[in-house]
Amino acid sequence: MDELKKIDPFQIYGFWKTLAISIFMVIVMLSLVRILPDQLTPVIDLVCAGALYGMTLSKRNRGGNCILIPYAIILSMVLNAFLCIIADIADWWKISGVSIPDELVSSSDLYLPALSYLPIAFLTILFIYLKRDRLSLCKTCRLSYADEINRNKIEHIFRYESHLQMKYLLCIFGFLSVLVWCYYLFFYVNININERDHYVFLWIVILGLVADEVYFAVRYYNLYLDLKVSGDIINESEISDNDSKTYLRFYVICGNNVYVNPEKVDPSSKYGKVIDTPFFTHREVSGIALSDVKRIISSQTGREGELRFFYGRKFGSHDRAVMRYFYFLDPDENGALPTLQVSGEWMDYERIKHIYSTDPGQLAPLSVIDTTRLSTIILTYKKYDERGYRRNKLHSYEPSFNLIDVRNSSLDFQDDKWIQISMLNADIPFFAFKRFWRRLLGQSSNIRS
Repeated sequence: MDELKKIDPFQIYGFWKTLAISIFMVIVMLSLVRILPDQLTPVIDLVCAGALYGMTLSKRNRGGNCILIPYAIILSMVLNAFLCIIADIADWWKISGVSIPDELVSSSDLYLPALSYLPIAFLTILFIYLKRDRLSLCKTCRLSYADEINRNKIEHIFRYESHLQMKYLLCIFGFLSVLVWCYYLFFYVNININERDHYVFLWIVILGLVADEVYFAVRYYNLYLDLKVSGDIINESEISDNDSKTYLRFYVICGNNVYVNPEKVDPSSKYGKVIDTPFFTHREVSGIALSDVKRIISSQTGREGELRFFYGRKFGSHDRAVMRYFYFLDPDENGALPTLQVSGEWMDYERIKHIYSTDPGQLAPLSVIDTTRLSTIILTYKKYDERGYRRNKLHSYEPSFNLIDVRNSSLDFQDDKWIQISMLNADIPFFAFKRFWRRLLGQSSNIRS
């Protein structure tokens, strides 16, 4: 089970790769604008933004990597495209009182993309940095990719390093913005673009961005070496082990009680122990039939019950998966909670919810992940319909749930639909506009019209 707590080196590589691709697309965009006709600038910006989205933000290529940097870069490219269009229209119509320099008009032969894009990128990244922990993007990521980023130290690494990446890019874009604008205001001659102008407005910008990319490549290689020495990296034998593994995690439930081991040893916990389900095993296969799963949990508990699939997620670069199941038991004939073969105790779920709300460090990390998903889906379903509108018009209404609700529910906990609705619903300011913007950007949404 220790493999679940170790960091796959491909996670660190993928994290740097996401940054590298984002910076590379900025370089490609600025280079293409100088090579292709200036009139195509808005198209080039949008095409590069779309390409970057496909390589980093699309569900197929996410893989649990932090996407704050590509999100900010894509947003800056889209904003730059719209501002170019506005500047071109204003210049073309010769709006009274508006004088736009040729260097900011993409239809002009003297157009210099660095003058407009660098300040826009700086302001966009600054905005994302200031709102970083409040973005619905981050909340959705933590829920959707919990198995990838919340099992081990990689969550803290991603959090710290993504903020550090933004700080460095803020410094680079801020410095380059000041540099190109000072050169433009004090040294640039508005006749034609010479070699020195090309050097300042293009090559210095490219060198600055490449330097940032190289710095983080060295930084993450050293980070990999440090984690390897500390034993937090999956070792060579585990990496070369191509055998499939499926981890089975069961929540055994009776009424509103769940069976737990309250003294499970966990050196990574601040208490040295955590509350967790004692039913956690694995098999050396890529998938297990439901009948075999039922046989495993029946054998472990010594009781016949109702098996219900919760949800499952793959993790790492190999064929590994953690599958969660509910196993519902009925009380004994005398109404008492059943006695199980495995060491542990029945705990009222109200107590679990209280611990989760006040001191989640007492719970195992996977228990926190699963409780977050379970509560988010059920409470969102009770509160909103599939369009994201409140079922109860009384805004003070806040639903609750228990394990009896879970047993009686027919919800598909594998589906992310209700998680997306929890992040985008009628209680969110500018709900209609945000839903329209998400669809415009091609982001997946399960919210029905």
